[in-house]
Amino acid sequence: IPPQVMTDPSTKMGDGGSSVNSNYQMSIHEHSAWVSHDEVSTSKDGVKTYSHEIRLLEKIDGQWKLVGQSIHVYHPSNVE
Repeated sequence: IPPQVMTDPSTKMGDGGSSVNSNYQMSIHEHSAWVSHDEVSTSKDGVKTYSHEIRLLEKIDGQWKLVGQSIHVYHPSNVE
């Protein structure tokens, strides 16, 4: 996903739609953690987008902060 979509999603992705997440996996240690999941996003006109997502977090001053994110879009026919 281009960085512009993450910094300004409202103008790039339109209004409406929904998403369903599944297959959560995570690892949490003292001051660092990661979480991943699969996502199926459906636009308001019914177009589905499939992705694997991972987020990296660090505990800074006692609060968890997002320090990295990666989204890998795929077509379901390319997955066995």
